[in-house]
Amino acid sequence: MAQNKTFTFKATIAREWVLYVVDVPRRITVAMRAEGKTPVVLSVNGSSERKTTMTPRKTGLHRLHVHGQLRREAGVSEGDAVKIVVRRDTDPRGVDLPPDLADALREADALEAFRAMGPAHQRELLAWTEQAVHEATRSKRIARVVERACAVREKRMDRS
Repeated sequence: MAQNKTFTFKATIAREWVLYVVDVPRRITVAMRAEGKTPVVLSVNGSSERKTTMTPRKTGLHRLHVHGQLRREAGVSEGDAVKIVVRRDTDPRGVDLPPDLADALREADALEAFRAMGPAHQRELLAWTEQAVHEATRSKRIARVVERACAVREKRMDRS
């Protein structure tokens, strides 16, 4: 089945505003049965794997965001030809939160708003929090994550 199969293609890294992207060939989009936003695992020129989302375009094709970590690891930039290996991401969405962050989000009634953020956004915020060396820095970062989740909650309430 297409869900566990790995697909390889060559592409050129393009820059769209601040994002570095590659267009996914039609044969890959069709073979993966990709409709709408499709969670995938990506590697570039043999780099480590990174979770991302194949984003649909108006043409019916998809586009992949090539994150900075992957570009640095592969030593590539805009205009470079690359070998992309991609497969559908079958892992559950979201991240496991450490108790201190989960408690802070619950206390601010922002846990649901945090979970409503995209999985990549959740992973980035969690990684940023986990990178803190000192407890004081970690506490400040947790407070910032809670602020961000509260802003998302407020924005969602304004839309209702």
